[in-house]
Amino acid sequence: MAATSLKIHRDGYSGDYDFKTDTSVDPHVIIIFPNGLSENDQCTVSYHQAKAVEPARVEINTDGC
Repeated sequence: MAATSLKIHRDGYSGDYDFKTDTSVDPHVIIIFPNGLSENDQCTVSYHQAKAVEPARVEINTDGC
């Protein structure tokens, strides 16, 4: 699926995916997951913003998909 066709859900708007930031772990992490699931369902893509001593990274967890 092309990234341009993804619909993101946030704060009551409908879409294919939802997202949240996880400030309990790191305020610079965005977790994206299918609408209807949660970030705890192990079906996520997490983007970790780059820091001064660490490059940006993306983690994919498909265990719960």
